Amino acid sequence: MPAEIITDHHCVPHSFDGAGNSVNLSRIRASEHRAFHDATGHAPPDFFLRRFLIGSVSWQDHKDRSLPPGMYQDVLALLTPDDWHTLYQPGTFIETHDHSEGESLRRAKAAFHLAWYLDREMSLIMDQIGLLGIHKLPPFGTAKEMQRVHQFFAKGRPHVVMRKFLLDTTEDDSLKWAKPMREDIRKALLDVLRLSKLERLTSNGSGQRIFDLLLDHHERLVNCTKIWEPNLRDHAGTLKRLSQQS
Repeated sequence: MPAEIITDHHCVPHSFDGAGNSVNLSRIRASEHRAFHDATGHAPPDFFLRRFLIGSVSWQDHKDRSLPPGMYQDVLALLTPDDWHTLYQPGTFIETHDHSEGESLRRAKAAFHLAWYLDREMSLIMDQIGLLGIHKLPPFGTAKEMQRVHQFFAKGRPHVVMRKFLLDTTEDDSLKWAKPMREDIRKALLDVLRLSKLERLTSNGSGQRIFDLLLDHHERLVNCTKIWEPNLRDHAGTLKRLSQQS
């Protein structure tokens, strides 16, 4: 039986300025590589972890226990710095001073990928706030997305899925999905996930606290957007100009 093809996985996607070097690339079986992206999309590790955590608001175990508010607070605090690039090791991102049209187009596309994923995250926050505030069921697409992630990692509890994402290694013992993440950030996240205890949420207690934390995170993303999406209007002009030339 022929050996399966091994492919390069950009942990921080190229569409987010992820570099094609040993810092950011992991060697993954082709079938697993495809299945990972089918389940999780094409977001950097921090974007995936935040989205999966926020999308897990409605999750409960067989004892009706949910993720604790402290976990939301600590994970979101770790993963939402003023500049998301600081979560990663030096060399993770493409660095160039090239002013060619090709480079301008690449940077413009990267800016729009970032804007699109931020918009998705903020929309998901509003969906989950609605779930907690007026007990509206989560959108069907969100529930299916969370189900796909659980199935890919073969784990039922969200905090266990997140731990596996941060711990999964390749055959050469290098990290699969979180390879370029700063080790101190990764260890701090693992400590939070390891120490978190499931609990029953109440509307006027822990449930209200998660509601408030999601509101705070939405406000934080709005403020971060001013730094994370520099000159988005200029990038739009670049895309329009270059498309007219083609």
